[in-house]
Amino acid sequence: MTKHNAVAVILAATLFALAGCGGGGHSAATTPPPAPTTPISKYTVTGSSPAATIAASTSNPYTNQVSVASFSPTTKVDLVTIVKTSTPPAGQTFSESVTTSTSAQYPTYQAPVALERRPPALSVAQNPLAGEELVRSRERKLLASVSRPAARSSFLALQQAFVAAPSAYVAGDPATFNVFNFNTNGNQVVNAHCQKVGTNAYIFVDDIIATSGSIYDPTNVNNVLDAISTAFDGIYTADRATFGSEWTPGIDNDPRILILISPAVNSNGNNGILGYFYSGDEYPKSSFALSNQHEMFYVVDKMQGDTTDLWADATTSATKAKQGYAILAHEFQHMINFNTKFGHNGSYDGVQEDTWLNEGLSMYAMQVCGYGMPQGDATTAGHVENYLNYPEAFSLTNWTSANYGMSYLFVLYLVEQYGKGVDSPESKTMLQAMESSALVGIANVESQTGGTGSFGNVFKNWAMANLLDDVTSDPRYNYVSIDLNNVSYGGVALTGIWPFVFPNVSYPNYPINLGTTQLLGTAQLGWSALYQEFGGGTNNALNLSLTNSNTANNLEALVIVQ
Repeated sequence: MTKHNAVAVILAATLFALAGCGGGGHSAATTPPPAPTTPISKYTVTGSSPAATIAASTSNPYTNQVSVASFSPTTKVDLVTIVKTSTPPAGQTFSESVTTSTSAQYPTYQAPVALERRPPALSVAQNPLAGEELVRSRERKLLASVSRPAARSSFLALQQAFVAAPSAYVAGDPATFNVFNFNTNGNQVVNAHCQKVGTNAYIFVDDIIATSGSIYDPTNVNNVLDAISTAFDGIYTADRATFGSEWTPGIDNDPRILILISPAVNSNGNNGILGYFYSGDEYPKSSFALSNQHEMFYVVDKMQGDTTDLWADATTSATKAKQGYAILAHEFQHMINFNTKFGHNGSYDGVQEDTWLNEGLSMYAMQVCGYGMPQGDATTAGHVENYLNYPEAFSLTNWTSANYGMSYLFVLYLVEQYGKGVDSPESKTMLQAMESSALVGIANVESQTGGTGSFGNVFKNWAMANLLDDVTSDPRYNYVSIDLNNVSYGGVALTGIWPFVFPNVSYPNYPINLGTTQLLGTAQLGWSALYQEFGGGTNNALNLSLTNSNTANNLEALVIVQ
């Protein structure tokens, strides 16, 4: 399917809810819902394809109906309907009607026709970050259970001990680590040795794999570890310049980050995780017994189901090693975020960022460090593709491990629209303010985008950008550093938004009455986008109508006429 057919009506519904709202379903209303009592904003895009501009519509600004005078085979109309709410329901239902001016004499067309086939959903093999959802959940539980004053007191005592006996490692030193086992949801003890002391990191290798695998070939291991260390030096510089600083010299009184390479990291069976940062290691053992008391990352030696080593091509900076470097860039943002947002250099007196925003920042970190989608990262591109194929299945604020593409696009949009571009001084100022702010989630975004209440407008424009990128010249609805249409990143082809498609539904089959529950089988998730496409012109007026299932001011309609 092409992104925009020659004659099409795209109906996109975007629903909003506060951070953390769930995706539970609501039953379809048995009686027609009441008409909204508050105004509905409408915008009209006029101009020739592919360029278009957006201006406020002056016709019927206080009604929920939109009429296009001539819906002919040569007319293209996109309707983007946006539902937003100031309360956090699990989902939102609304009804919609699509008619032509002469269709009243025909019976209602109640059921959707067969939908156009979409690409398959993202597979596990394409989601090496899957286990992070569980890691973030464990962090929240830990934060809630640990006494902050006790942790602070224990750290101060630990700091005095480290002053008397510095903790610096040298190559060859042994150490024992607690590693989270994703299969058992428990702990696994790993014995390892320090194989490399770099400028900014120690690299420890699990003793189980230290004598096997291409990375540990005695003739090549030093070159590979040197390459990993050098790459991390670049990541260390870029992430700190963009987001702020990790806790340094940290809980272990050592400015170097510790990187553990171990197959135990990938013990989660089919989840395919490559690595993670766990803030539990930033607590003293007296507060959290399984803490390793280091600023550290955990990374695998091999990708899930792969027989060759992840780092085997590190000396050539080829595809696999770049994926490993991307994980390091991603996880370092999490480490920085923990310190600037909550840990505050051992004070433990801050707040924890909402997961959806924290993960979006880490996806952006991969791009800033040179290992993101524009640089050919297939993992990010796969997540973006999955979001574009199924946008209605994702809620921005209701995080799951499938949401990386959505969160990445939203943070990138913030950076480009409000931070004056990727890696700009303004973007660094904005992101560091967000990292250190006492605000989280939506409120944190609003602190940089116009204040309280601005999030809805940002989300609306972003939803439009995902549809109109490369189609309109209006900068509000375009990405700068990436494209979403007819482009490939790391072998993953992006073809823009895939809406619900109702092919050849045209006069005299109108009117069509479809509610979100009929269409999706459930209420639409909060802060998500639903796009629909109707084909066929009738040479009559096209009437488009949406009605809320409540009287809240949470419905907007956006019309694009080309």
